[in-house]
Parts: sequence; structure tokens; C-alpha cells
Amino acid sequence: MTETKPDEPKTHGGAVPPAAITALSWELHGLTHGTATLEIHVRDGRLARFATGRTRSHLGDDNAG
Repeated sequence: MTETKPDEPKTHGGAVPPAAITALSWELHGLTHGTATLEIHVRDGRLARFATGRTRSHLGDDNAG
């Protein structure tokens, strides 16, 4: 008796789209202190979308008062 195996799940090939790199570069432009993020969303083994973001950090004056 031969067992049938379920199909292997589809997986994303791992390539980051050039548009995502460009968008991340825009987030980094002018950033002096903070983070820039790139999220890759994969659905059913395919790139569904990507999202970028930026958080600027602001430090308070530790010597005040």
C-alpha cells in the first residue's frame, strides 16, 4: 500500500522586490535617529504586499531640572 503525501506547500522564493528596496530607501532618507522597517507579506506562497514605515526617536533633555 502506497501512502499519498499532500502537496508540498508553496513558498515564496525569497527575492525582495526592487520596489520594496526603493521604498525602504525613501524611509531612510533624512532619518537621523530612529528606525526604518520593511514588512513583506506572503499569502499562499506568493508575495501579497509589502509595507514600509519609519519611527523617529526624540530624546528629552536629561540634564533639565
